[in-house]
Amino acid sequence: MKKLFLILIILINTNVFSQSQNVDFDNFILNFNSSKFETIYQTFSPAMKKVRTKEYYSSFLTKIKKDYGTIINYNLLDFKINTQNTIRYNYDTTFENGNLTIRITINNHHKITGLYFLKNNVFL
Repeated sequence: MKKLFLILIILINTNVFSQSQNVDFDNFILNFNSSKFETIYQTFSPAMKKVRTKEYYSSFLTKIKKDYGTIINYNLLDFKINTQNTIRYNYDTTFENGNLTIRITINNHHKITGLYFLKNNVFL
């Protein structure tokens, strides 16, 4: 009975955490489609902001949007809970001009700690 209770608690917590993260991805999509790349940059974790400049991320996102257009639809492929209090999500994402996988990692403070776009499992 204790094992069943523990499993139930884990499933509920995982489901609640993953649903709140979908809100973060929805906000990412709204900002991406509106070309609000500065707003997206503000959702990055401090560590992510140290890796590359704001100009780099803005240029990269501008190129993705220019090449693929706005995001029309997405489906969650899978997610993985990491030991650093983050969840990595993989979304099959339909753009106006093609499909990409977006891999986004979000921490428990709702900050993006990883963001990748993949075409046929190859990083862009």
